[in-house]
Amino acid sequence: METFIAFIDDGEHAVQSMIPMLHSTTQAKWILVACPPKLNRHSSKWITQKAMKRWQSNWSQKCLQSLIELLNTKKDTYITRTANGSLIDLSTQLKTEYQPSRILDWRRPKLGVQLEPLTIDQPQNDNKWVIPSGVIALGSVMAIAID
Repeated sequence: METFIAFIDDGEHAVQSMIPMLHSTTQAKWILVACPPKLNRHSSKWITQKAMKRWQSNWSQKCLQSLIELLNTKKDTYITRTANGSLIDLSTQLKTEYQPSRILDWRRPKLGVQLEPLTIDQPQNDNKWVIPSGVIALGSVMAIAID
């Protein structure tokens, strides 16, 4: 039985990534790790730790619901987790706990946002010029349109 560790921050994006993998005939064990969005420091000042944990748990259940339904139709086993700290630490812990496993990064890429790496040797994308180049392109198009 193959084991997959999937890090997810958007259920719809993860479903699109999971569907091609469900066509195999072998049974698989899935560890679904929900990565809830970080609260900014202003809102997190007014929320208790208990309320934040409850919100993260509810968010994780909603995010993973469609994936769980897909896995139930195929009769695969799954375990759900919520990422609270460093993703590198969590992935190494899960990798040692479920020894022969593959790590899947199904987090939705966001424009101008650097996603936290899952492993130490995961390459980092350099997205520093994504927004400035878009602004320059938009400005040049507007200048051409005005003339």
